[in-house]
Amino acid sequence: MYRASVNTINRDGETIRGPSYKRRRVLRSDGSVVTIESEEAETALEASLVASAQRGDVPAFEELIRPLRKTILRFGLHITGRPEDADEVLQESLFKAWKNLLRFRGGSRFSTWVVRIAINEA
Repeated sequence: MYRASVNTINRDGETIRGPSYKRRRVLRSDGSVVTIESEEAETALEASLVASAQRGDVPAFEELIRPLRKTILRFGLHITGRPEDADEVLQESLFKAWKNLLRFRGGSRFSTWVVRIAINEA
């Protein structure tokens, strides 16, 4: 667990915390750090960022995709076998995700949706 003086995701003034969820620190695009204390809190943060990104907030979109870059590159490299092609898969996937962001309805995690775009792109 992390020990830091950071903002905490709260619901009605109470800290959201799941019984088996490990705390995780997230660096936001504005430089602040948020401590995620449960899967519920992580889902709520993601939903908030997706809503902001769908309204055209580029920093919110960047915050959503930051942790996905390595995953997409890894999938791209595994499928294509070439680093140059994996980079192309990453760029095209993120472009398509941004372009089609309004089509994301939240039936799955945002990361699942973007990784599926990347797999289809590869």
